Amino acid sequence: LSSSRCHPDRSLAPSAMSVLVIGAGGAVGKRLVAALSARGERIVAVDRAPELPESLRSKVTHAVTNADVRDFSTINRIFKRHRFVHTVWNLAAPLSVETALNPTVAEQVTVNGMRNVLWAMYEARIPKIMFTDSIGSFGA
Repeated sequence: LSSSRCHPDRSLAPSAMSVLVIGAGGAVGKRLVAALSARGERIVAVDRAPELPESLRSKVTHAVTNADVRDFSTINRIFKRHRFVHTVWNLAAPLSVETALNPTVAEQVTVNGMRNVLWAMYEARIPKIMFTDSIGSFGA
């Protein structure tokens, strides 16, 4: 379903714990990354877009692009690579236009995507998740 490219912006020291933000390039994600960065968090930013917005690049420790929560192997690989994450923020949500054209996208992203995230977290022994959703999940 997707490919994943990792773009390190700063080195990720194994002794430092990080926060992983899925949907970092979205409307809520951009604000969350800015707030987490301002309080000194080390951030692994994950998004399905081919690149993060320019405004986020200096705020993250590591960026993973072209990553879709519907693809378990990609999500699992991200969690295995970033073992020093203490909290995951799952902000993955379908766009309203996507669900208007294909209502099953809402279920694929919100239900199956969350299942993929939770399973990968379980396997990586990451203990804490925070999440939100969007109007796009309600479909047309």
